[in-house]
Amino acid sequence: MAAGAGFKTFATGDVLTAADTNGYLMQGVWVFASATARDAAVTSPQEGNTCYLKDTDQILVYSGSAWVVKSGGSPLTTKGDLYTYSTTDARLGVGTDGQILTADSTAATGIKWAAASGGTTFPTFRAYRNTSQQSITANTNTKVQFNGESWDTANAFDSTTNYRFTPQTAGYYQLNANIYMDNTGTSRNQAFFYKNGANYQTFTDNIARGGSAGEQMVSGSCLMYFNGSTDYAECYVFCTVAINLINGITATAFDGIGIRA
Repeated sequence: MAAGAGFKTFATGDVLTAADTNGYLMQGVWVFASATARDAAVTSPQEGNTCYLKDTDQILVYSGSAWVVKSGGSPLTTKGDLYTYSTTDARLGVGTDGQILTADSTAATGIKWAAASGGTTFPTFRAYRNTSQQSITANTNTKVQFNGESWDTANAFDSTTNYRFTPQTAGYYQLNANIYMDNTGTSRNQAFFYKNGANYQTFTDNIARGGSAGEQMVSGSCLMYFNGSTDYAECYVFCTVAINLINGITATAFDGIGIRA
């Protein structure tokens, strides 16, 4: 097959040569039943030759080295398919439930379906003073023994021996505590978050140095970073008179949750 000669206006009486026929008249859009029929009929295609294939409903142009689809003939076959491209138009089949579309330079089309990342799962806990009131000596920082748990998703809180939170996932955590006490006299009441055995955050009752005898409460919260291995947090309490920490799931409690890595 000759290469296309472009466009020519023929005048009345012009002699139609074989070259004119091959170069001009034969350069329309050829219609074939299939690529097999086309290749059998056109054994030496030239750059710019154009054909239409009935079986795939495609228009293709010969690039000089291959037939290239220019329109029609969607590769999509199934619900959820994506129309993509590699060296030619291509189909990316729908992923499975829960997968997300991800860029991947190693994939033929540059994208692929992949499992969604769940991100970091942080532990959370809620502990409280259970069974009996805890006695606190005056003028002494004393660790609160939270010996009951509402939940502890990663077994990160020790409610039997050290009464401390030691998460094994690194990140920033919010800690909250509520200390409900029964004072024997006018007092100053404070509570503390300790990190690795040292005071990290202090919070004081609203009345501060003017608290009277009877039931009083100190509550507070803070953000603390944990390294995910050895860092731990505890809650301490201080009072200028002897007190008892009121027990119960809604009274003296300590909780925490990770908020970001």
